[in-house]
Amino acid sequence: LIAILLGLTGVAVSPGDGALSDGDSRFSARDRLQIEAYFAGRGQTLSPAEFNQVKNSIRAQRGKVLAASLWKEAFVLLLFGGLLVLYSYGRLKETALALMLLVLGLGDAKPEYGKALHFSPRRSMTQDLRPDPMIQHLQELARTDQFRVWPKGVYPYNQLVAWKLQSVLGYQGARLMIADRLLNAGAELGYGMDREIHPHVLDLLNVKYTIAREMLPGQTVIGKQQDQLLLARDTAAERVSFPSRILTVGNPEQALAKIMEDDFDARGDVVLLEDVGFKDNATGSASVTQYSDEEIVIQAQCDGPAVLQISEIFYANGWKAWVDGQSAEILNSNFGTRAVLVPAAGDHQVILKFAPTDFILGKWISLITLIAMLAACIGIGFQHYRAAGLGKGQE
Repeated sequence: LIAILLGLTGVAVSPGDGALSDGDSRFSARDRLQIEAYFAGRGQTLSPAEFNQVKNSIRAQRGKVLAASLWKEAFVLLLFGGLLVLYSYGRLKETALALMLLVLGLGDAKPEYGKALHFSPRRSMTQDLRPDPMIQHLQELARTDQFRVWPKGVYPYNQLVAWKLQSVLGYQGARLMIADRLLNAGAELGYGMDREIHPHVLDLLNVKYTIAREMLPGQTVIGKQQDQLLLARDTAAERVSFPSRILTVGNPEQALAKIMEDDFDARGDVVLLEDVGFKDNATGSASVTQYSDEEIVIQAQCDGPAVLQISEIFYANGWKAWVDGQSAEILNSNFGTRAVLVPAAGDHQVILKFAPTDFILGKWISLITLIAMLAACIGIGFQHYRAAGLGKGQE
């Protein structure tokens, strides 16, 4: 019955011409903005008729994927029911049933969601992601320096990730609320690539380059490609540094207001929420020697106790820090970034690792559960084997 219902649903959702009205609720304002942003990144502006054509094409392809998935599930359920019927009539042994169900389960486990998200052939996607000369230049700069890029109104969402360049917008689908508040501070609200960002926020987030379609105040043109400009920003802070002035405030709102003040200098100032015992920071130097998604290694040298400013988004529940092997607290700095207190003068190694407690706890619970299930299966199998042996002995 379930299989028949799924099959009928598959017929119902199979698309015809893919027509979709402008008021269709299945396309939200976010969908519209994403489509427009995708084509804007390629220098194209869609007319209403062209937009509807793209929208209808997407809906038609999604319908085909959904219909195919429902038909597949109906077929799998019919096979599953057939195997159970054969087993109930004694036509199929337990071992054969288990093996066939395993094969059926593995076949059904192939994910379908990828088809709904990616319609382009691999060759087409490779061509779309081939870096242009401007991106290649940024990649060359990234070999010897760490920085973020502001793709203002250019390139689709998250595309810089494919080129191993860090965007100030982060990963669009999984950005923390604190990062959004920081990016929105002191600037007109926008969506995605077209949003405005305050210069002080760009500075403290280590944004050294901007890709834009127009000249921006305080930035220098270092490259041009068709209608795009590559701009350099000389006021950006380094990824790790020892700012000279420490500013202490009482709460996050005051921190946000402080970094918006005209005299705030991201290269020389750091705003903290707690008193570290000194206002003038020690001098020194720092550099990132190892960088990955889950671990950052920093070599630092200072002439006294100092606050090491780290231009990474603050995430108290996930990241942990060590200074020369000793556990250290990660401080909230500049409302949305991190800082670590280096306790004494000298050369130091600072390590930050992503090790969220809930993830580690979940991993251990899953591992223990898996071991318990395996032990239970082995125990049940042993009991069946022993019972079968005793039965033969009694015969």
